[in-house]
Amino acid sequence: MTFEEAYRSLEKECAMRVEKDNKEFGSESIFLPNRMPAGPVDYVLVGMEPSLAAWAGDLVDAQKKIDAGFRNFDGVWILRYPVEKYLLWEGDSYYLTDLARGAMKTNDLAAGKPGKYDKWFPFFEKELGLVAKPDARIISIGNRVGQFLTERALYGHVGSITHYSGAASRHRGKEIPGREAEFSRFSETIDDFPDGKKVSHSEKKQLFDYKIRFERIRTQAESGWRSWQAEWQRRLTRA
Repeated sequence: MTFEEAYRSLEKECAMRVEKDNKEFGSESIFLPNRMPAGPVDYVLVGMEPSLAAWAGDLVDAQKKIDAGFRNFDGVWILRYPVEKYLLWEGDSYYLTDLARGAMKTNDLAAGKPGKYDKWFPFFEKELGLVAKPDARIISIGNRVGQFLTERALYGHVGSITHYSGAASRHRGKEIPGREAEFSRFSETIDDFPDGKKVSHSEKKQLFDYKIRFERIRTQAESGWRSWQAEWQRRLTRA
């Protein structure tokens, strides 16, 4: 089975799990596909579950947009831009996903129900087994996902970043105190997002936070790679 065939098969399993969620938890959700990567990636960023309100008015509207090619995290440049600019080394790849894959309104009764994510975790592990390289770094989006993955001691989980949603705006800029001059210089380098959307001052704070966090993770990844190379070289020398 090719990578694409395995990925499409997993999508079907996830779509069926969403249907079960709707029956078991009384939710009104729809399976929202991710952008399929070309193959296993270096970084996986994972959120809790897709929000319906951000891109569709209702389930009918959502299905039309999905049929037209809309995918999870499309247009979320507040996250994609810093990932591509500050996290990845040349040649690195990444993948965006969620623990639960049913897009729903944030006030849905099933949104945030703990038992639901327990049922989704086996699918998430299977997804990682397919899309993540053996040494891939897993980054959780938001504290709730971070706690969930930490409790399960997920291999490769290197920490969390703040959520990109407007509801999480009160956490933006937490890396700025003591670095005001650096933030000021950083702000001057930020233009519009790739889709032409203007970047607000609040969003610049969020981007600065992501920059600091991603550069730390990237440095740790590079340090780990160098340690691995050194150990491998020692083993070759002894052999």
